[in-house]
Amino acid sequence: MKTYFYRYAAVLAFCFAFFSCQKTNKVIENQPLKDRLSGELNAIFSKITNENTDISDPKKTLEILSDAEKRYAADTLAIAYINLFKCDCYSELGQFDQALICNNIAYNYFKNYPHTARKEYIDVLRGASLLYASLGDSERAINYIKKAEYEALIKQPGQSTRVYNVTLANIYGYYAYILELDKDLKKSRGLLLKSIKLNLSGGQTKGTTLKAVYYNLANLYEQSNQIDSALFYLKRSKTYLSANKKINEVMQMEYNRLQSRIYVRQNKIDSAIYTAEESFAGLDSTRMIINNDVATELALNYLKLGSLKKANQYYQHAKSYFFKATVSDYTSKEKIITGLIAFALQTKKNADLDILIKAYQKFARNNYDSEKAKALKNAEVIYQVKAQNDKIEKLASENSLKSTVIKQRTVLLSAIFILLATSIFFYYRQLRLKEKHRAIDLEQRLRLAQMNPHFIANALSAIQKEIYEHKNDLAISYLNKYAVLNRLILENSRNKYIYLDDELNILRNYIELQQIRFTNKFEYIFDVADDLVMEEIKIPNMLLQPIIENAIEHAFKNMIDRGLLELKIFLQGVHLVCEVKDNGHGLSHQIHKQGKKSFSIQIIKERLALLNKETGNRSSFEMNPRDDGQKGLVVKLTIPIITDYD
Repeated sequence: MKTYFYRYAAVLAFCFAFFSCQKTNKVIENQPLKDRLSGELNAIFSKITNENTDISDPKKTLEILSDAEKRYAADTLAIAYINLFKCDCYSELGQFDQALICNNIAYNYFKNYPHTARKEYIDVLRGASLLYASLGDSERAINYIKKAEYEALIKQPGQSTRVYNVTLANIYGYYAYILELDKDLKKSRGLLLKSIKLNLSGGQTKGTTLKAVYYNLANLYEQSNQIDSALFYLKRSKTYLSANKKINEVMQMEYNRLQSRIYVRQNKIDSAIYTAEESFAGLDSTRMIINNDVATELALNYLKLGSLKKANQYYQHAKSYFFKATVSDYTSKEKIITGLIAFALQTKKNADLDILIKAYQKFARNNYDSEKAKALKNAEVIYQVKAQNDKIEKLASENSLKSTVIKQRTVLLSAIFILLATSIFFYYRQLRLKEKHRAIDLEQRLRLAQMNPHFIANALSAIQKEIYEHKNDLAISYLNKYAVLNRLILENSRNKYIYLDDELNILRNYIELQQIRFTNKFEYIFDVADDLVMEEIKIPNMLLQPIIENAIEHAFKNMIDRGLLELKIFLQGVHLVCEVKDNGHGLSHQIHKQGKKSFSIQIIKERLALLNKETGNRSSFEMNPRDDGQKGLVVKLTIPIITDYD
C-alpha cells in the first residue's frame, strides 16, 4: 500500500518524463534504431506519450498496441518498441508477470544495441529491476538496477549535461524504491535526495518527475513516523504540476492516501477517513489493487470510530477482491490480507478468521514453492549428468579395448592413447565431482524447504491460539511483527548461505515475536566476539532459528522465574562456534539418555551432515545440561568458517 505509488510514479510519471526528454534531445542523442520505425508506429507512440493526449486507460492502450503488434509481427525492431510500451501498461494494471514477459522481449533486442538505442537499453534494465522487486525477487532487482546505474554513469560523446543528470536522477528514483522494499529507508531517502539534486542541476525545475520524487520522500518520512518532514515534502510535491490532466488527477488520489495515513498517526481519524474516501472514489477499475488497499484502511478507521456498518462495507469490498484478484503484486496483496485479518480479529468474525488465516498460510507457503521448483530443476540437471556419465563410462570401456591393439602397433600411438585416456579420466572425474556437488546442494535446499513451512505452521498456530483465547490486541501485534519477520525470511529464502548479521537480524525479530506471545516472561542476550566481521562470515540459512525456538518452547514453558536466553558466537581456530544457553527446566536423565529429538533438531543434524560433505570440514551438534550448577541446557553448534572467498 505505502510502496505502490513508487511503482506508479516510476512506471507512469518517470516514463512520461523519460520519453518527453527523448523528444527534446533528438539532435544531441542520436538514435538510428528509433529513426527506422515506420511513420505510423511513431505516430502511435507519440499519441501514447504525448502529455496532452486523452489515452490514459492502460487497457485501451494495450488494445492499440496489440493491434500494431499483429500488423508488425515480422519487424523485430517494431516488436521491441511495442513491448516496451506494453510493459508499462501491464505494470499499471498490476500484472507484473505479464509486464516482465514484455520487458524481456524488449531487453533481448536492445541489449544488442547498448549505444545506438542507449535510452531504451537503460529503460529495460530499470524496468526489469522494478518488476522483479514487485514480484518479490529483490536480489535480481538490485542486480538489474546496478546495471542500469552503471550504464547511466557512462557519459556518451555529445551527450548534454542536462540529459546525463536527468537520466541518472531517474535511475536513483528506481533504486530508492528497491531499497525501500528491502526496508533500508535511510539509504532510500539518500538516493531520492541525490535524484532531486541531479534533476535540478539538469534543468528539471518543474513537471512530473520532481512531483513524484518529492512525494516518495514524503512517503518514506511517513513510514519512519517523521511527520513534520513528511508534510514538508508532500507540500513541495504539490507545487509541481504536470501538463497531463490525468496524471495530476491520479497523483491527487495518492496525495489523499498519504495525507490520510499522516492523519492516522496524528490520531485525527475523522480527517483520515474523509481524505481516504476521496482517494477511494477517484480510483477507477484499472487500479483495483490500490483501491482495495484504501478499502482495508477505511474499514479499520471506521472501526476506530465505532461505525461498524460502514467499516463492514469496506471490509467486504476488500475481502471479495482478494479472493478474486489475479494480479501478481505480492507486496500489496500481503497488505490487504493482513489488514483483513486485523479487522476480523477486532470484530470477532471467527468464521472469516479461519478462512483468512488459511488463505494467508497458503499465500505465504506459495512463495517458497519457487525454491522447490528450483530444487526439481536441479534434480533434472543431475539426471542429465548421470546419463552423460553412463555414456562416458561406455566410451572409456571401448577405448580400453582398443588400447591393447594400439600399444602393439607403435609406441607413438600408445603415447597418444595414454594422453587421451588420461584426459577422459580427468574429464569424467570432474563431472562426477560436479554431480556430487549438485546433489549435495539439492539436498541442502530440500532440507531448507522442509524447514520453512514448519516455521510458518508454528507461527500461525501461535496467532490462532491468541485468537481463540480472545486476546485480539495481542494477536494483532503478533500478526504485524510476524509479517515483518516473514518478509525477512522470504528475502533470504533463495540463498543457501546468508551473512551472520542477516541471520541475527531474523533471530532478533523472531525472539521479540515470542516475547509478545510469552508476555515478556524471558529476556535474551546476544554475545558476539569482537573479532568477528559479521558482514563477511556466512552460515547456512535458518540454521540457528530452530535451536532458539526449542529453547523458548520447552525451556521456559510453565516457568515461575524469569527466563534468560543467551546466544554466544565466537571463533575457534577455523571454526565458528554458536552456543545457545537457557536457564529452563533442563533435560531429565531419562530423556537425555534416550536422546529425544524434535523434528527441527533432526533437520539441523541432517543439514550439518550435508555441510560436512560439501566443505570437507568438521561440523558438530552437542546438547548437554549446564555445567555451572544452574538448571538449563547448553546447545553447541560448531561449523566451518564460510566467506565469499571460499
